[in-house]
Amino acid sequence: MPTYFDEVVDPFLERSNQATPKFGDLCRVYAYYPHERLEIWRPRQDDRSTGIASDFNPIALPVEDAFHRNAPFSSPHLATEEEFLVLRAKRRPGIILAPPDPALAGVNRGFRARLARHLCLVAPMFSVSDTAGVQKFEPTFIERVRLLGYPQFLFLPSGGPLQRDSLARLDEAQSVAMGQLESTGWTLAPDAREVFQSQASLFVSGLGQDILARWREQLLS
Repeated sequence: MPTYFDEVVDPFLERSNQATPKFGDLCRVYAYYPHERLEIWRPRQDDRSTGIASDFNPIALPVEDAFHRNAPFSSPHLATEEEFLVLRAKRRPGIILAPPDPALAGVNRGFRARLARHLCLVAPMFSVSDTAGVQKFEPTFIERVRLLGYPQFLFLPSGGPLQRDSLARLDEAQSVAMGQLESTGWTLAPDAREVFQSQASLFVSGLGQDILARWREQLLS
């Protein structure tokens, strides 16, 4: 009979008093939904003499002049090769993958491009059931995730800042501005962090299989 990873690792989360964000820290962010069908915001009113636009409405692509409009907007500011995308977002817990690099603070100073953008790369989390307890995923899929069968998913049991069992998704990793990120004061415990680092490496680069394979063998034995 297999043993699930979240049953072996106890505790799965631990308190963190470190002020500087690091890999494995749990946070709360405004995560957007990646979309295949793009929509853009276009104004009903546009004063070409001042560049002031207002009363924006969503328009589905394709649009003939999308991303190469004839004139920029001065308010709100938008260059001719830019568009305002229609996005849905939700406040979610997430796991920090890469905090900002402080070494970039003084790099490229005096030039137009800004390298130090104060962004965190975050893997958002999704609860496996709704508030009524109805499961959102097929049980066999969740079982495989709990046995580390997918590099892009990590199952996290409820506890600490998580009110429900959740899935972290590396395939939906997003850049989040530090100012929009709220620390929970919790982080992955060492064994969970090691496995998630292995998953992230394997998912992004194809490397890190050894650690994941060792844990999977232990779980299935």
